[in-house]
Amino acid sequence: MIFSYPIYDWRTEDIWRYVGKEKLKYNKLYDYFYLCGISIHKMRICQPYGDDQRQSLEYYHEIEPETWSKVVARVHGVNFGAIYSKTAVLGRIKVVLLEGLTWKKYTYILLESMPEISRNHYEGKIKTFLKWWENNGFSIELVRDEGNLKLEERGKIPSWRRICKCIIKNDWWCRSLGFSPTKKTYETLYAKKNSLMNKNKSIEQDILNLLRKTRAIPEAKKEGLIDEVLDIFHGYKEPVSKVLWV
Repeated sequence: MIFSYPIYDWRTEDIWRYVGKEKLKYNKLYDYFYLCGISIHKMRICQPYGDDQRQSLEYYHEIEPETWSKVVARVHGVNFGAIYSKTAVLGRIKVVLLEGLTWKKYTYILLESMPEISRNHYEGKIKTFLKWWENNGFSIELVRDEGNLKLEERGKIPSWRRICKCIIKNDWWCRSLGFSPTKKTYETLYAKKNSLMNKNKSIEQDILNLLRKTRAIPEAKKEGLIDEVLDIFHGYKEPVSKVLWV
């Protein structure tokens, strides 16, 4: 089987140039993004609550005011996020190295303090990060504890300060190290979500079946159903999204 990616090396400008030239249909939200002054490189239509997406919450009420009023009424804190998402209040923290430590040593202390799943995740990303730079002229021995801050922030050089900041800021996808979620990652998360939803539906159906039984048995014997309900919950390892109480 052969896979083809015809626009693999296209820039954002190339895509919009092609859309205009061929007069292709597109989502008109992009026009509103443009009117709000958003760069074409940052225009994105998706759910609004991710680490990157919340930076654009302030435009939501300008682009879709009716939808925004519903969101504010339903989602606690979303208006606060729209006001303060680009300030120090929501995550723009200044990372300071603790006295007596190097950034590399600080990184390993943080890794040791993590649960195993998180530690393995970050260690894998760090290993890949260092391997990439090694293949591009920076052996592990050449990776400095800290370098030129502006070059680090632009991703031009590796350093243990970059790695440590990534962990401190809880950058799970390690975007500050040049990573991003892959298609396989999204497929895995989607599969897990569907699996959990199906299990929850199965639990709810089992409970509903038990409730139907209560109509056919005497009141005195209904207490015995409590043990059956508990057995249903104990039979599933995943968390249950809903519990039906009658």
